[in-house]
Formats: sequence, structure tokens, C-alpha cells
Amino acid sequence: MNPFDPPLTPLFEADEAPRPLWKRALLLGGAALFMVLGVIGWLVPVVTGIPFYVVGFALLGAASPRTIHALNRLEARLPQRWRVALRVTSAKLLAAYRARRDRKRAMTSASTDSKGSALQPNSERALPESQRK
Repeated sequence: MNPFDPPLTPLFEADEAPRPLWKRALLLGGAALFMVLGVIGWLVPVVTGIPFYVVGFALLGAASPRTIHALNRLEARLPQRWRVALRVTSAKLLAAYRARRDRKRAMTSASTDSKGSALQPNSERALPESQRK
């Protein structure tokens, strides 16, 4: 590690509030499923198991703060340029996810907005107008 490189923040941040038991159980079940798929991918030479291991460890990290700390310790042992590349890649993926989520929200809010509602009489104005006729 070059002493002139700035120190990097941890890759994964631990939540202060613990997750509910049912959410942790689902995350652990998903992690176990992806670990099994990783072993199957290791045994079957068609698909490599590494992506399944990565997803499994991410789910495990989301379920347990201890796993987050262990992953951060392991990540700190990587070379500096790998650590920077991980942060750049994760930032790009997060930005793409947020942009997609914001587009989806904008489309949903645009489709649910009431167009021309100011031109339609509300019930308070419509009742006296109907009684006048």
C-alpha cells in the first residue's frame, strides 16, 4: 500500500438497527441458496460459481453485521487498485439503480396525476349548480 494513497472507507456499511427476524431468515435462506448454486456451478463446468458466491456473501452480509465486518476486513487486504475498482463499479451500479428507480417513480406519478381536475367541478360547486337547474 502506497503511503500517499488516501485511506478508503469500508466497502460495506453496517446498519445500526438490527433487521427483523423474518427479514434475516429470508436473507440467510437466500444466501444459502446462492452458496449451493455456487457449489453446483463449481461442479458443473458450464457456469462458474463465483457470481453466485458473491451474491451469497452479499446477502449474508445484509443479514449479519459480523459478516459485514469480516467482508470489510477481507476487502481491506486487497490491492489498492482493486479496492478502488470495487468502489467505482459499485457506485456505477448504484447510480444506475437509482436512475432506473427514479424514472419508474416519475412514470408512475405522471400516470397517476389527475389531468384537468381543476376544470371539473368538485362536489361543493356541483351541488348548488345542479339545484339551480
